[in-house]
Amino acid sequence: MLLNHATLECNAAGPSTLRFQDREDPTAATVDLDLSAEGCPLASHAIRPRLVGKQSGLTPWSGIASEFREYDGLRVATHLEVICHLAEGPFTYFRGELTSFKAVKVMYDCGVIIDSSPAPLQTRHLSAIRLT
Repeated sequence: MLLNHATLECNAAGPSTLRFQDREDPTAATVDLDLSAEGCPLASHAIRPRLVGKQSGLTPWSGIASEFREYDGLRVATHLEVICHLAEGPFTYFRGELTSFKAVKVMYDCGVIIDSSPAPLQTRHLSAIRLT
């Protein structure tokens, strides 16, 4: 959980964008999270390693969340999409729809967090993962 991550930094990267970085990560990788006016996460952006043949290369990617619904008092994105931004054009790596969600409160020393277990998330997979 992000709440329990002692070395995670969060800074403003723009008027509606948060940038996350682990202070102890030797690669200095970051993830940007775009928020709506209501504070809902809309998209995340990062540059991640991807295998191309036997070589690893850095590839920009984004994750997009949409169609928020309320489950057990939580606003949850029900449509998710992950896109790799390749030189030849964008490739949708994953597209899915959340069809059910059950939140369970779990107590930790630092306070209450929300966990999705023991009930698994029910999703409908809408596209296949392409392996390169």
